[in-house]
Amino acid sequence: MVLKDAPHTMIRHRIVMLPDRTSRTLSEKEESYKLLQLKGGGYAGNLTVLGQDQAYVLGRSLRDMYIFRHRFLSEDYSAQDVSVQSTNINRTIVSARCVLAGMFGKERLNEKGGVEITVCELKDDFLLPNDMSCNVLAETIKFATSDMDNIGLMEDRLIIEKALGINSEATGVKINFDHLRDDLTSRIRTEASLDMPCGRTRLESGSGRHGKLDLWREVSGHSAA
Repeated sequence: MVLKDAPHTMIRHRIVMLPDRTSRTLSEKEESYKLLQLKGGGYAGNLTVLGQDQAYVLGRSLRDMYIFRHRFLSEDYSAQDVSVQSTNINRTIVSARCVLAGMFGKERLNEKGGVEITVCELKDDFLLPNDMSCNVLAETIKFATSDMDNIGLMEDRLIIEKALGINSEATGVKINFDHLRDDLTSRIRTEASLDMPCGRTRLESGSGRHGKLDLWREVSGHSAA
């Protein structure tokens, strides 16, 4: 099962809202994720078991560096030495939990009574690019997610749609560059299938506005096949 809690990361933790240290309230962004139900039964924005394992491995790496190599931290978690803050999104809170489990160990942390993870309201959050508090960023995001045809990318869009076997004229739904990149990145990271129509493994053209389109190489950093 892809969406479940990895047992070795299940540490006791409390989530409190800054600045008043009140009980956590669900963010507007998390509420919006829940509106997008996926075919497998979950909703958008969840951290998979693979993602939890990756965060746990990161924690083990930080353990080796800061506890054993540099002797910067004790093997036992101390709130005086380590403070934990996350965005108020479930997947980032889970990521923090998994990193801590990797750094200090599930058993040791639970014996200590667990850890506290602080979050804040979305409008006050500085841990992510926040278009609610930055007008310039809001305008940039609006431009980046606008109709790509209006900024000269229609030819590139049609090339990609043809390679993927998508007929947007028939369906009335144009491919979204942001969503496509997210999908490809996710498939590459999880080693999922990248099969395309006609056995293609990459999308390319020498005539697009930006020259050769090679999304496989762009997203993964691999050389073209």
